[in-house]
Amino acid sequence: MAAVGIHAIQKSFGSTDVLKSIDLAIEDGEFMTLVGPSGCGKSTLLRIIAGLEAQDAGSISIGGKAVDDRRPSARNLAMVFQSYALYPHLTVGQNIAVPLRMRNLSMTERLPLVGRLSPKAAGKKVEIDRQVRRVAEQLDIAHLLDRKPKQLSGGQRQRVAVGRAMVRDPNVFLMDEPLSNLDAKLRVHMRTEIADLHRSLGTTFIYVTHDQAEAMTMSSRIAVMMEGDLIQVAPPAEVYDDPADIRVAEFIGSPKINILSGIVTNQGTVGCNGVEIGIQPDCPAGAEVKLGVRPEKLEIAGPAPGRLTAEIRHLENLGPDMLVHLRMRDEADPIVARCPAENLRTARVGDQVGLVFSPGDVLVFDGTTGLRQPSRFAVPAPEKIHA
Repeated sequence: MAAVGIHAIQKSFGSTDVLKSIDLAIEDGEFMTLVGPSGCGKSTLLRIIAGLEAQDAGSISIGGKAVDDRRPSARNLAMVFQSYALYPHLTVGQNIAVPLRMRNLSMTERLPLVGRLSPKAAGKKVEIDRQVRRVAEQLDIAHLLDRKPKQLSGGQRQRVAVGRAMVRDPNVFLMDEPLSNLDAKLRVHMRTEIADLHRSLGTTFIYVTHDQAEAMTMSSRIAVMMEGDLIQVAPPAEVYDDPADIRVAEFIGSPKINILSGIVTNQGTVGCNGVEIGIQPDCPAGAEVKLGVRPEKLEIAGPAPGRLTAEIRHLENLGPDMLVHLRMRDEADPIVARCPAENLRTARVGDQVGLVFSPGDVLVFDGTTGLRQPSRFAVPAPEKIHA
């Protein structure tokens, strides 16, 4: 069993609280991604799991057993770092073999001259070479075993780092921003490779990134962290469609979610920029709320009475889609609509347009706390809000 339990973990550096009593249960074989902005504590938490950093309070368990008193080497974890941490003077094969040599060969057997004279060492080295080649073939780098790291591309170095982790047959893989040094095209390719690797191995993966696209495309579940707190843990689709907090809604999604200011009317509905929105949140009259609408849920139409209106400030042609950047009166931040390009052939910068969206696509957040608020359609429920 390789389930990982994180129990009330706290960590401070000086007067700064980096982790504020984190609780998280990671299931055996799960791909869990810790995602959040830089400085939120996700890498510190990963290092505590690995045993490279000591927590101030709380406990880490692996397979149901506490490992707080175990050295990193005794936790049977494998870590892939952002820098890959390859030895430049060793070949690919030798880099991958390092964990096996440290585990299976005595200090004497690792010596160049004495090791050759030991019959036991010779047999162990044959087995090490066999395991290195097996992993290299699985990662399609067997033809690179005799090369040095400086002769490899970024993607190949990343595979070598993964291979060095795989060869240990660990209970858990820990990955700390492993794709951040790659170019955009290669990152997309390596996301697929890492996801495929997880499916083939069936081993628990704990992955740290600030890139929400990586989190959304590879994970079984996402743990969103902000300022040392764990804000939401859920499958990617749930985090995107049903964020628990406005900070999660704004962090997950590209382009980011549109946030509009609203106020609850005496009738219980929401007014926004002088237009009544057909939803009724569980908030008292006069309460300030924030309304979240994803860019792909917004449609562009002609201006009309009873519709929110905005001015087109910029158009981004993405081929099949168009990103329409808009400025709305009384809203400090611009908003973005993602629409089929064919629907906007005649649109021009400076045009006044109306916005159309479904009330079912509006997320309501408390204007003070930022927490998600339950809401329902106004009666009768309209099919579309021509806001």
